[in-house]
Amino acid sequence: MKAPSKCFVIKEMLRMDFEKTRYLFQQKFSSANGVSLDLNFSIPDSRRITEVIEKGNEIYDPAIAAHCIRSYFFGKIFANIEKKKIDDEVFFVGSFLHDIGLNQSSSSVTFEVAGANCASQMCQRSFSNTEISIISEMISLHDAIGMANSGSSELKFLHMGAGLDVAGLWSYLLPEDLILKVYREVPANNFSNTIVSLLKERMREHPKMFLSTLIRLGFYGKIKKWHREVLNKIGSEVL
Repeated sequence: MKAPSKCFVIKEMLRMDFEKTRYLFQQKFSSANGVSLDLNFSIPDSRRITEVIEKGNEIYDPAIAAHCIRSYFFGKIFANIEKKKIDDEVFFVGSFLHDIGLNQSSSSVTFEVAGANCASQMCQRSFSNTEISIISEMISLHDAIGMANSGSSELKFLHMGAGLDVAGLWSYLLPEDLILKVYREVPANNFSNTIVSLLKERMREHPKMFLSTLIRLGFYGKIKKWHREVLNKIGSEVL
């Protein structure tokens, strides 16, 4: 997928800032209570999910695997807030495998496409073609700012969940204690340094990959800033 123009990315960032400002303004004058959810830290329990986790962990850096689990939890929270029904097993697999290509060198395709191809092969025996299609969409477009919201609900909520965990995007929609609860349950384990290092490797292979525009606009700094803030608030884990 071709990298978007700087103008497009800046426009999307401004749109997101406007949505945040509007939401916070509405909340200030709203009499409704804030978000209150009982977060259940569990993942789907089935043989095919266990197989996916085992295969994924053979490839993943542990810090990236933990990020993918947090992305799943955050995405589930956003889906619950919007009262949207998603296929939980498909959503978990797409979430857990969404960065599987990040840990693998590929000169022919970007890490998103490599990850989608890898996941499709992993899921070939246990998932239907329809399920694999959604999983592939989730992985190949999970970081597609300005595009992910127009796909499946599973893609949308992975995009939001991963965006929150990577750089605090959409964090204003959730209570701080709920966010920190996720980080305490699934520690970040030096995630910010790990993902920046891996993204730099993939950028050397594909200087014009989709995230390249965002990276050139300072995305690495945003990643590190968010995780410093979380570290300061929970005061124990190494982020």
